[in-house]
Amino acid sequence: MADETFRTAYTAFLREWGAAQGKTDAEFEEMVDQLVSQGGPVTQMLKSFHAEHGRYPTFAEICPPGGPTVGIVPDI
Repeated sequence: MADETFRTAYTAFLREWGAAQGKTDAEFEEMVDQLVSQGGPVTQMLKSFHAEHGRYPTFAEICPPGGPTVGIVPDI
């Protein structure tokens, strides 16, 4: 299991992104566990941001309101 600080940041990021829509709390938590354990591009992006800035970003920092929302890229 990922460290709790990372998991909390990842969960907040996904909620702000809208990934929880239509899911029960249990379904969302299961999804978070799966995504964190798979270590995909969002996981890498969050960890890279943390390594560079000493904190995890919010979704609004990565995709600001009114900005492009095509996707989230790992190399920020």
